[in-house]
Amino acid sequence: MLRQISIIVLGGLVSCSGSAHQQPRVAGDQSKTTELGLFMKTRVNPSFSKISFLLFHEEDSETDVDPTALPASAAELARAAERLTKWPELPGESEQSKLVFTEYADSLRSDAVKLVEALHGNQRDSARKVFESLHRKCDACHHFFRYDQSSVLDQRGQGNGPRP
Repeated sequence: MLRQISIIVLGGLVSCSGSAHQQPRVAGDQSKTTELGLFMKTRVNPSFSKISFLLFHEEDSETDVDPTALPASAAELARAAERLTKWPELPGESEQSKLVFTEYADSLRSDAVKLVEALHGNQRDSARKVFESLHRKCDACHHFFRYDQSSVLDQRGQGNGPRP
């Protein structure tokens, strides 16, 4: 029995001790993603979640909602999206993946500006459509770059509107 365990352990050690060129390549400097992830969690996600709640679930609230909260959150999202378009250390290793990130960031900024305009024009249906478009683009970017989508939290976690 001890001999079988020794053989299994030895086999495991041999299989794990390959040369350096056989080891899987780590994708980029993880601190870059962490910095971007922190920015997303602190600057993008809070306004995104608040907009989602106010556009699709406001009637579920037991308290009165400040009417300026929705346009203010949309403006904050637009400012954060603007910063993403100028992000210094783009995720991805290839030039193509960096271009994809830039295109998603530009699209997010464009949709966020349209959202602000729709809200200032009291065009709530239009604002919902723009937000749904923005939400789909966020999901696509997260999928492309394999970000943990659970880090984008809807404050209520349930409802009929889009959830990140």
